[in-house]
Amino acid sequence: MQEPYVSVFMTTYDHEDYIAEALDSVLCQKASFPFEICISDDHSHDRTCEIIKEYCRKYSFIRLNENSENLGIPRNTFLVRSMCRGKYIVDLQGDDYWIDEYKIEKQARFLDEHPEYIAVTTACEVRADNDKKALSVTPAEKYCDREFTLQDFLNGDDFQFGGIMMRNVYANPETRDFFALMPQMSDYIDDLTDELLLHLTGRTYTMSDRTAVYRIRVQERNDHNYTSINRGIINFRKHIDLLNNLGEQFPDIDLSGRYVKTIGLSFLTAVKYRQLKEFNVICDSISARYRRKHVKWRGIVSVPRHIISRVINKR
Repeated sequence: MQEPYVSVFMTTYDHEDYIAEALDSVLCQKASFPFEICISDDHSHDRTCEIIKEYCRKYSFIRLNENSENLGIPRNTFLVRSMCRGKYIVDLQGDDYWIDEYKIEKQARFLDEHPEYIAVTTACEVRADNDKKALSVTPAEKYCDREFTLQDFLNGDDFQFGGIMMRNVYANPETRDFFALMPQMSDYIDDLTDELLLHLTGRTYTMSDRTAVYRIRVQERNDHNYTSINRGIINFRKHIDLLNNLGEQFPDIDLSGRYVKTIGLSFLTAVKYRQLKEFNVICDSISARYRRKHVKWRGIVSVPRHIISRVINKR
């Protein structure tokens, strides 16, 4: 069997309702090179692994790892990426899917032709449950067809990580060790550390092609994933802890913009659920360096007054 040129990596957790659609969207890819699918399941309690094993029996290039305990998103993401053998690795979550059958061909071709970039992503449609109509598209148009910089990230903007293709930094022990910082910064949150490490490693680019779907679950479900369990003020606490850890790890980088964005979004939640006391306690835990930069005040005043009034009136 040929060595894969591209590795699709997937993390799954209780995705039995979605995993088949995700895998089918990969299998229909029209690529000029061999690719593999690497999956790490984080100890699902439903039929997710049974469904994946059915696919494994049909397709030898699908490999499954089953964790004997729940590791959490950062550790499981690092694990599945370390399974990848391709020159390039591309992300697909087990409850999302792709809508462009030339997705990996386009991204691999871009990286082949632009060695100056470490990663390339595309536009992504946000859809609710099984809807085929987009609620929105990320990132904003102003970030498409251009380089996304470290400064963009530090300003509080986000690189589109869903569907990202990157050079396989996990195949090199030195760069793999650098990205191993991700699970060390937080047991729960992967995206902020992942973005920072990526932009410290190389340049990234965003294509305007809509190739992927990020699924929002709005139906009533008995979910036990991170988003369902860690809502509101709990999520705020974990984000502040993560930013504090990043600040200690990278003292020469100014994370003020990231604090301001996190505080602004969480302030609205605190107002809505009357949790301002808890909000203030968490803000007091912000590292002294960033308290001196008045990130709490800047985060609160960044929220438009009419939005705060709307949230208060809906309580």
